[in-house]
Amino acid sequence: MAFAAPVLWALVVLLDVYFVHRVYGKAQEATVISGLFQGIVFLLIPFVGFTWPGNMAGLLFMAGGIAFALHVLWYFKSMFIVRDGALVYILANFSTIFVPILAWIFIGESMNFSGYAGIILVFAGGVAITWAGGIQKKNLTIIAKPMIPTVVFFSVGMILQKRGYEITTTGFWPGFFLFSLGIVLGGILVFLFNNERKNLLGQIKSLSGKHGLVFIFAESLSVAGIWTSQKAISLAPSVSLVAAIESLVPLFVMAGSLPIMFFYRDYAMDIYKKQIAGLGGKLVAIILIATGIYLAVRG
Repeated sequence: MAFAAPVLWALVVLLDVYFVHRVYGKAQEATVISGLFQGIVFLLIPFVGFTWPGNMAGLLFMAGGIAFALHVLWYFKSMFIVRDGALVYILANFSTIFVPILAWIFIGESMNFSGYAGIILVFAGGVAITWAGGIQKKNLTIIAKPMIPTVVFFSVGMILQKRGYEITTTGFWPGFFLFSLGIVLGGILVFLFNNERKNLLGQIKSLSGKHGLVFIFAESLSVAGIWTSQKAISLAPSVSLVAAIESLVPLFVMAGSLPIMFFYRDYAMDIYKKQIAGLGGKLVAIILIATGIYLAVRG
């Protein structure tokens, strides 16, 4: 489950790269659309049922969803700065060091030496990539501003979800539905706290009309990725392990960019060429990350 999530999310990132270049005008548009489309999972309730998982677990699940929606907001803000999905996700891999710290503090989770050594290697991969792909030509402070909340909200969301799954007595599906409700609420909050709500609403309506089918396809992939990630969190003995495995997203983004550039060279070259910029440095980081994941799995 944990390995399926980065594959699905990489496909979403490749679509996001196009939308950031050609469709979206600002991060808020993407966040609200993504949040509202997450509501499609509620169509499954008649088939799998829903039981309230308890007040504390329910609040944890919804809070985790809101944290994830805020992570999406800052992820898109980062994308608008560097327009490099692989680089954004590699920088987001700093969550692999943040999640174990939070997990140890708040839910008492621990790993053996091999596990923590793997986590450190994954973190080292994130550091190694910092200066690859042209990031040295940009103001690192400007890039770090949206990336810090991206990592924090993503990590906090994972911890909240893991704790929710630990204490619930109703199984996986109620937690997933409430997490999805939190994402929807997070998208609504982003809309409500926007100073240009009227313009934002008009832009969302216009974009949904023009690109509705593509949005449905992209968000369906995103929902599938979220489902596999949540399932992995609910099953795994360690949420830190799930965070480490999901750090492979950049590898699949780069791999997916190559055939797009080959088959749609004239149309997509400028957009997707950046995804493999600094390829040598990114590959070094991926090797470190993959080795770290292997050690974390053993741990």
